[in-house]
Amino acid sequence: MARMIPCTDAILERYFTRVMEVMVEHGLLEPSANAKAMAEEAIRVFASQGLTNEHGDMPMGRCLVLLDREGEIALLLATPCPADQFDKNLRLQSSPITFRRTDKDEIIVPGRWLLAKLEEVSRNPVAPPELQRLALQLSRHGMLDDILLPPEAETLALTVQETEGPSTIIEALPAGQVITMRHEEGPLRARRGDGISWIRRQLERLRPSGRRSRRSSSAALATFPLQS
Repeated sequence: MARMIPCTDAILERYFTRVMEVMVEHGLLEPSANAKAMAEEAIRVFASQGLTNEHGDMPMGRCLVLLDREGEIALLLATPCPADQFDKNLRLQSSPITFRRTDKDEIIVPGRWLLAKLEEVSRNPVAPPELQRLALQLSRHGMLDDILLPPEAETLALTVQETEGPSTIIEALPAGQVITMRHEEGPLRARRGDGISWIRRQLERLRPSGRRSRRSSSAALATFPLQS
């Protein structure tokens, strides 16, 4: 199993930069030498897709729809996506909470997670009506296999400090990844081979900015600070 990377401010900056790079690649963001202005514009794009809350932060596990992918539903992980805190019997797991692995140590991302993301697409205010309808139909009637990621795939170690008691470590997929799904004729079924592909991104390190994000609280698992 690959080592989880501690989720520090610098790591969050690094992945947020990658998110912006993918947004530029897909025409959602204009490149600029002014990093602050780019970050502010990125936050406006997140807000336009309904991803931010009243404080301007995003919940963990939010996905940005890439609208330039004709014939596909493409989702950019805009924030880290944590493993489910509950097991299949709906019992709260003990720390560290990690993704399940195959016997080959591949990371299992449950198909039900992607179905939930598709339901969010159906409510995305900027998604075309036909995409909203397709996403809703897939989320309600689709059959999606689990996504398998290679053992060496990077994951983050999120530390959540409860109001009382010890902190909890939760494994998360980093932001900046893209998941694409094609809808093909016939039954609404997505398979890893021809329906879902995981596009692994090479990540570039940021120069230290000296900027610090807001600290975690007992509710911090649900939000991803977006400061500009």
